[in-house]
Amino acid sequence: MTANSSLKFRLYATAVIAIVLALGIAAVALTGIFEKQVQLRMRSELGNHMLQLISKVDLTGNSSVLSDEDMADPRFDKPYSGLYWSVEPEGSEAANSRSLWDQTLAGASKESAPGRPAYFEMMGPDGQELYVMQETIIAATASGDRKVVLNVAIDHAELDEAVAGFKKDLLGYLSIIAALLMAATWLQVGIGLSPLRTVRNRISDIRSGEAHLLDGIFPSEVRPLVDEINELVAARDEDLDRARARAGDLAHGLRTPLTVMGSLAIDIERAGKADIADALREQTELMRRNVERELARARMASGRATALFSANEALERMIKAVRRMPRGGDITWQIGSLPRQQVAVDGDDLLELFGNLLDNARKWASSRVRISMETNSKSLLVTIEDDGPGVAEEKLMAITARGRRLDESRQGSGLGLAIVDDLASAYGLSLGYSRSMLGGLAATVSFPLQADARATRPGAEEPGSVARRREGVGVVDAGLNLNRSNS
Repeated sequence: MTANSSLKFRLYATAVIAIVLALGIAAVALTGIFEKQVQLRMRSELGNHMLQLISKVDLTGNSSVLSDEDMADPRFDKPYSGLYWSVEPEGSEAANSRSLWDQTLAGASKESAPGRPAYFEMMGPDGQELYVMQETIIAATASGDRKVVLNVAIDHAELDEAVAGFKKDLLGYLSIIAALLMAATWLQVGIGLSPLRTVRNRISDIRSGEAHLLDGIFPSEVRPLVDEINELVAARDEDLDRARARAGDLAHGLRTPLTVMGSLAIDIERAGKADIADALREQTELMRRNVERELARARMASGRATALFSANEALERMIKAVRRMPRGGDITWQIGSLPRQQVAVDGDDLLELFGNLLDNARKWASSRVRISMETNSKSLLVTIEDDGPGVAEEKLMAITARGRRLDESRQGSGLGLAIVDDLASAYGLSLGYSRSMLGGLAATVSFPLQADARATRPGAEEPGSVARRREGVGVVDAGLNLNRSNS
């Protein structure tokens, strides 16, 4: 599953992008607001210095334009301190603060109008950038009005440092907020999608046979989906039951005509028409094989059991059934430990699978059949072996071929193991054939186990109860009517 196909990833990625954009915009806006406030604070500070400087302007004397040069802030007296002033009267030499040392702010490129201060930036005496407030006043003297330009400047680095410090602190706090918002988003997405995760788990339970329908309390947005799935599951079960019922009816309907055709072949042979009788018997047998194969596949579940069924009980039931068949009582049946174990395979299909394997061993065994069942952490292994002639290595792959018989000396249509192969494929089981230590054929079926299905669960339906409920599908008392599908 790719990231683009994940709904959770899409929701989380969209939220992350929104969080980053929102916090980015907030960072730019807050920084701009802070910078503007610092600038206003600097203007207020420069304005206070300007008022103090204006109060000292005195153009009545001959030696200085200021009554005195002592300002309240001592930085004006420290060279290159970052705080400067200059006074430039019209027609006279400019006066400068000691902090300018041998330089001046007079002659600044921007001149303010009287009563309207101007603010601008310029290079300072130490190469630094200054933020300047310039004020122009008209002073009345005995010789007439004189214009005086006053400049008060502060090092722009103070503004830059304040903004930089604010950005650093802001970045830290915004990072914490972003982390909290992303964590909250992850939690919100997880909680919001949890009903879908519950639906997925419940569907998995249905597939594994632990549940029949989706049950539980779901949000109103998810409830329609749950109802549709339940209706689909119920419809599937009904269709499967109807298909099996039709298969049973078809089996009953075809069995009698095929039997009659077999009798007719005998009558024709007695009438001296052996060639016609053989042809009729051959075609009848071919029809019977095809019909039985297709009926078996029609009876087969969809490969998704709706309940867990006991594998050991199904195997024990079929062993009892096969023992009552021809030669069954003459064979020694070596049955190992059969642990109580349930698998997600339909009960009737489980009976048919074991029945065909046991019947095949019964027909080919010389005197002994060995049955074993063992479990590991992931699967249940069932092995059925016989001491018959076995199958050559090069012919093992041909065992499950449709209607293929490797030896014509035994009665049967050759469909049994092919049906076993169909069942294994339908349920995703692992099926293997090999040479048995007894000398004959060893068939091993591996059933995958789920974590909570590796032990017997009370309340699971026994395969025999399902088998007995179904009419006309080849189930007789304790097991399958194996005479219809011998291999």
